[in-house]
Amino acid sequence: MSTAPIDRHPLGLPAGSVRALLALAITITFWVHLVVPTTSVPMYLYFMLVLVPVFFASSGQSTDAGPRFNPLYLPGWLIRLLIVAGSVAVLVWQFITSPDLLARLRPDPAEIKDWPYYFLALVGGCTVGWLIGRGPWRKSSAFQDVQAWISMLAMLAFAAEIVIDLVIKPQTQLLADRHIWHAILIGVMGFYFASRS
Repeated sequence: MSTAPIDRHPLGLPAGSVRALLALAITITFWVHLVVPTTSVPMYLYFMLVLVPVFFASSGQSTDAGPRFNPLYLPGWLIRLLIVAGSVAVLVWQFITSPDLLARLRPDPAEIKDWPYYFLALVGGCTVGWLIGRGPWRKSSAFQDVQAWISMLAMLAFAAEIVIDLVIKPQTQLLADRHIWHAILIGVMGFYFASRS
């Protein structure tokens, strides 16, 4: 007697969990850039913020017939509430206490020239992820293991970027020009979000 294969998800977590972690990491990084008065929000982060609504639209979708759990085993509304309420709270607080908020929301003029790289990386990563995620291999164990590894790479790369951007960069300008690294990071994140959506 054969049974239908169970739809596995990256890292063995419920559907949408890795996207929830990445969406929270992106949003929290945005908050930190708003709260730290010496930094402006970098342009690459705006392109990554585009992926957060993808989490809202597709979080926890699953086609398996087995038990269905919400992302990270939390109530389905909790992550969305944290992202929206936290963003509103940080923006209102900064608007009240920081007269230069609008200036810090603008990317550094030196970064504006890099937007085509970021745009192409986002569109390219999302397109490739969407195409690959629709193939007949979608439910194969090997494909899902590859997705799990890509999700881990995306999380590790973004964690490295947070450390570089908020800890190392203020100390040195050796890592000032990182537009290719940012484009790769945006592409990997876009690929992962689109392949799992």
